[in-house]
Amino acid sequence: FPESITTGVVTWAIADALVGLALFLVWHFTTRRDARGDLHTYGLAEEGGRVDVRLVGRSVLYGLAVAAATYVPVYFFDWAFHSDVRLWFFNMKTVDYSHAKIALDYVWAFAVYFVILSVVVFGQLRWRSTTLARFMASTTAMLVVGFAGFIACEYGVALTSGELLTSSQPLLSIVAFNFVPIYLLIGTVLSYFFWKTGRIYTGVVVASCLVTGIVVTGTAVQGVVW
Repeated sequence: FPESITTGVVTWAIADALVGLALFLVWHFTTRRDARGDLHTYGLAEEGGRVDVRLVGRSVLYGLAVAAATYVPVYFFDWAFHSDVRLWFFNMKTVDYSHAKIALDYVWAFAVYFVILSVVVFGQLRWRSTTLARFMASTTAMLVVGFAGFIACEYGVALTSGELLTSSQPLLSIVAFNFVPIYLLIGTVLSYFFWKTGRIYTGVVVASCLVTGIVVTGTAVQGVVW
């Protein structure tokens, strides 16, 4: 794991996913059968609990194609303008060979995180809306509010006391800024594909590829790339 910040993000994501999974399992096995979901409503299987392996495979391939297509304009900007795609502090860079190898170290962890996140959000919390736009907006808002609240606390304390809330780790407040647009992207991707397909797989693949690419290419490399 050659990027210390990315390793920290992945460690947090896995720990967060394990806590979420534990709470989800407690909820699932302590809730009445008619009030909880099943593998189908959690977006993991067909009705009756059957996993369609071929459908999962096609969903994964479709997700990879969507992620690849998303990077087409990124490479075009790099070729035409020698620039990344940037909005203020958030940017998407091309993935070169070295960063592609680094991404393979981290993408599986992000995938595990997004599988558990999707099951919890769409299976347990069960945001239901009458339109796709409302569904995407409510899901995205729920995911973003945590980081937005953290940043508000950080700088609210800084304005009143002259020090950040996490003064011993000031870099965290800078890194947190990037996760507001990242979670806007995550919420949009996961909710859109779940609404369209009723399954979590395509959204998980797209989110895993894009987030891994964004985080890995935007972080300094400290270790040796294999």
